[in-house]
Amino acid sequence: MFHFLLRLLLFTSSLSLMAQTLPFHPIKRIRKWVDEEKGKSPVFFRWKGSLATASLNGIPSCQTISLVKLTLKKGIIFFLHKNQNATVHLEQNPHAVLNVYLQNTYREITAVGTVQPLSSQEKEKIWKNLPKHEKIPFLISDHISPLKSEKHLLKRKKSFEKSYQKTSIPLPETFVCFHLVLKKVFFLEKKSRHLPKREVASYDKDLWNLYLLEP
Repeated sequence: MFHFLLRLLLFTSSLSLMAQTLPFHPIKRIRKWVDEEKGKSPVFFRWKGSLATASLNGIPSCQTISLVKLTLKKGIIFFLHKNQNATVHLEQNPHAVLNVYLQNTYREITAVGTVQPLSSQEKEKIWKNLPKHEKIPFLISDHISPLKSEKHLLKRKKSFEKSYQKTSIPLPETFVCFHLVLKKVFFLEKKSRHLPKREVASYDKDLWNLYLLEP
């Protein structure tokens, strides 16, 4: 009996040590899932998500956004047009939910948190790394005015492309960047012929705790 209790004590101590040396962080899980999704994507992988926001009056908005990168310190980094509904909402109410569906690996990530703007230096760096075709929309559209015709927009696009054919495109005021500071992250994994696995990572007292949820 004594030997059994000793082994049990050593086992629980080793688990405690592992928990201290290898703490869970949702960004690491998200990064791993995204890498595995990239590996199963037959074409060029574009990482996008649906961002849900709300105005001070509770008017909701949901739109697909491009995600830039993940960092342990800042969470999920993304960019928007200055005049998009989401940007206007976030100026009033920083709370947001981001949903990412990874169709090739049958996984879903729902991140809940508050959004904060990035510094000018960080924004400049992201802008420089964007391909030209992703920069053009920030120059040719104010995102809110009625459009005369698609032909008119294409003409404007060609004009800008010609202007910046051999030069770099300067950072416009319409390009804004944010980072989602995570408070809670839900993970859903669908497995063939099995019930889906649901987990939630919750941030409390400077630690991330991971729990299983009912499917």
